[in-house]
Amino acid sequence: MESLTSYRAYFAYRDDKGQTVDQDMSWPLDTYKIIQEYDVPSAMKEFKDKFPKHRLIGLAGTEDLSPGYITQLMSLQGHKSYVK
Repeated sequence: MESLTSYRAYFAYRDDKGQTVDQDMSWPLDTYKIIQEYDVPSAMKEFKDKFPKHRLIGLAGTEDLSPGYITQLMSLQGHKSYVK
């Protein structure tokens, strides 16, 4: 069985209409969101589903973040974490 991978999903600070998005969030959630999926295409789709107003710039790994910090960030952004 495949395991979930955590990704940093970096987004543009302006949406398609030029309005700022999530600039009221504290760092780093004003720059990226944590997405957990099985592969990159699924992570891209999940980001679009969870954050439809955001424009995805790119994905990066989270190997430098502890599982506890990933869980904390996901809690702050309002989504369930699957990190154990």
